[in-house]
Amino acid sequence: MNNEEEDGMSVIDADGHIIEPEGMFEHLPEEFYLRRPIPVHLPADTVRGDFNGCWLIEGKSVPNIGSRGRTTASLSWMERSKKIDVSLGSQTLEDMEARLSDLDRFHIDCQIVFPTMFLAAVAEDVKLEGSLFHAYNTYVGQACAKSKGRVRWVALLPFRDPEAAVKEMRRTSDLGASGIFTMGMVWERNLADPEFFPIYEEAAGLDLPLCVHLGWGSPQVTQ
Repeated sequence: MNNEEEDGMSVIDADGHIIEPEGMFEHLPEEFYLRRPIPVHLPADTVRGDFNGCWLIEGKSVPNIGSRGRTTASLSWMERSKKIDVSLGSQTLEDMEARLSDLDRFHIDCQIVFPTMFLAAVAEDVKLEGSLFHAYNTYVGQACAKSKGRVRWVALLPFRDPEAAVKEMRRTSDLGASGIFTMGMVWERNLADPEFFPIYEEAAGLDLPLCVHLGWGSPQVTQ
């Protein structure tokens, strides 16, 4: 029995997350597959402790594990992720039944999931970035379709290529996206940049809210 059946009130988690699995990038087109993010395993006895991993993208670590501009993010192979009282399959959405069981356990009726590794600017190459977002959207859209409407998602768009962003928005709307994701900065541009207006106009037409999430959208803060 869900909360709405018990007391007439739905409980919505509007800031859930997915830990991106390596298999997500099987959805990359062939031309970008060789440039896919590579998982890096680190020893657990360093200053990073149980945050012992990163992705390698364009020769850079994501999250940044350097001494300046360091960021953190949970990855599926980190010791930290193994200590959480939620299975890895639930965290990655590879096991949707486990995710739904966790929602029941925490008395959550509906959850909106946001990315984790993409809470930072990850690829300077706009076309690579767009392909990574396309792979993410495809994977998450297919996974959430198995949730009977309880796990919903927001689409990632290549804002630096507005024409491609509008095209991807239309595709993800058909896939069932509930909104579009962005951070407060898109590289060195703020969200009031007129170049982004066509994206906002299309979102309004598709009735997709703009979901602004905390993150390291400008690479200047991670260098």
